[in-house]
Amino acid sequence: MYIPSKPAKYGLKVFTLVDARTWYVLNSEVYVGKQNDGPFNVSNSTMDVTMRLTVPIHGTGRNLTVDNWFTSFPLADKLLGKRVTMVLLLLLDQGPDALYAPGKKM
Repeated sequence: MYIPSKPAKYGLKVFTLVDARTWYVLNSEVYVGKQNDGPFNVSNSTMDVTMRLTVPIHGTGRNLTVDNWFTSFPLADKLLGKRVTMVLLLLLDQGPDALYAPGKKM
């Protein structure tokens, strides 16, 4: 992944679900960018990535702590349907309307 604003401009992006108490990695997924059509083409939307990563904890009643990239009411509602609660980060300058994010890709 290329991010021109970072000191190290090239790197890997890995989404990981980690147990906060034991630091045990429960699930992980490497971001590979836009994929060609085919059997391994998966969505990279926030909701889809989160739902794939949290499969091991669905139905367990655990809590998921996320940063602002993952923050949305539709995602929290979908996780609640899988018996997973969510603590989220909301930046003060974004305001409460940022949770609905009409322009945010889900």
